[in-house]
Amino acid sequence: QKVANYIVSLDNLHTFRPEDLSNVVHALATADEAHPRLFEKVSNRIITLGNLKSFKPHQLSHVLWAFSKAGESNPKLHVRIADHIYLFCKLELFEPSDLSAVLLALGTVEGSHHRTRFLFQKVADHMVESDEFDSFEPREISDVLEAYATADVVHPRLFARLHAHVNAHVDSTSLGENARRNLVWAHEKAEQV
Repeated sequence: QKVANYIVSLDNLHTFRPEDLSNVVHALATADEAHPRLFEKVSNRIITLGNLKSFKPHQLSHVLWAFSKAGESNPKLHVRIADHIYLFCKLELFEPSDLSAVLLALGTVEGSHHRTRFLFQKVADHMVESDEFDSFEPREISDVLEAYATADVVHPRLFARLHAHVNAHVDSTSLGENARRNLVWAHEKAEQV
């Protein structure tokens, strides 16, 4: 809390690098430390940056995850990061855990769905084309499906491929109830189209 209070007391965060911004909100969220003023200050700094090209994929995902975990909803921040990823990022540079964290965080923010749908489609197309489902842990697959369900974005090819992958390569008893529910939802959506 002392560090958070100190950061909030600063006039601005211009000297903070992307990793600093990412690390501070990630640390607070991981520690379950609430500090709305700090999250607001960090979000304002990120939103006002000219571009986000200096952020690495895991830093973007950590920021989104931290805001989501801390319950600090900021549609402007989420849309800013989603637009950046959609327009400028190579998705193959994102680890599966980063992609699933980005989608899950974006899927839960009210007011950002219409802008983030483009990114959801791009990620789904990328996942289908790259066919690297083996690199995703079952939890990450569940998070991806939960994100699509929450955001109400349907991508039948992705859902069919994930369902087939899970059936062929994942012990269904290792999946939690939520993961099984997400898988059934995706399978039903894929078959409706």
